[in-house]
Amino acid sequence: MKTFDLKHGCGLLTLWLAACAFPVHADTAPQWWTTRNVIVPGASADDYAVLNQGQVKQLVVAAAAECTNKLGASSQTYWTTLTSTISGWQASHSTADDFAAVSVGQLKAVALPFYQRLKDAGKISALPSWATQAGSDDYAAANIGQAKALFAFSP
Repeated sequence: MKTFDLKHGCGLLTLWLAACAFPVHADTAPQWWTTRNVIVPGASADDYAVLNQGQVKQLVVAAAAECTNKLGASSQTYWTTLTSTISGWQASHSTADDFAAVSVGQLKAVALPFYQRLKDAGKISALPSWATQAGSDDYAAANIGQAKALFAFSP
């Protein structure tokens, strides 16, 4: 029987606590979620469902469009890498496995450029702690609520 190891549970626990500390409901979600069709108003949420790659791609594309619209384009390497990644997703759409599960580490990796962009634009003063600390549970499956918590920003 495998026991819970506190050392290995801290990363996932931190992300889970962040999701609980900042619950996001459709009526309090950032406006861009609705205008960019990230959520459907009135639809029931399933925040504990496993997050898949297609959902992350849709969220990242919408968030990138909103950040570019509100903050302007950026020539920073992290941002140009993100936009190149998005272009690659769109080019390989027919061969993508959009229903594959996303790990916590993958979710944090795709969210990080947005927080760097917000910091560069003066919208936040520092990167969140999850962005600067490696988590031991980065290989655990991420859920929709965690994605909503990480992308609940307004550029």
